[in-house]
Amino acid sequence: MQFILVKSLYKLLKMHTEKKAESTILLNKVKDPSRFGLVKMDNNNQIISIIEKPSIKQAENLKINSGFLIIAGLLILKNSIFDFIKKTKPGLNKETWLTDSVELLRQDKKNVFGYELKGTRYDIGTFEALKEADRIEQDKKDFS
Repeated sequence: MQFILVKSLYKLLKMHTEKKAESTILLNKVKDPSRFGLVKMDNNNQIISIIEKPSIKQAENLKINSGFLIIAGLLILKNSIFDFIKKTKPGLNKETWLTDSVELLRQDKKNVFGYELKGTRYDIGTFEALKEADRIEQDKKDFS
């Protein structure tokens, strides 16, 4: 679970519309990519590679500067994705991952773009992460 500002959602939708994308993915830069899907983009924000929960070795190929662009849990998709979901082979644990379907979409030369979220994003998918996000936000507040 995560919280995303409306302003960021507007920018994501605007990019999706302007680029006439089949898919636009919200991205965030992190240092530890182990729990996430990763992407690599070109200078026009077009995604050139997607991989779900890669090994450390696979992730190194997607490293940019001092971090990794992860899929931040929000994707805008056109109906064409359903055709690619049907073609997607189950991966680890026999799960069908949407990121694999989006990668097939991309390989089919469809427009797939990424929008990098600016500012703070808290992944609160674990109890420890939720506690840390709460601690950080509480430290910012002035209760006087």
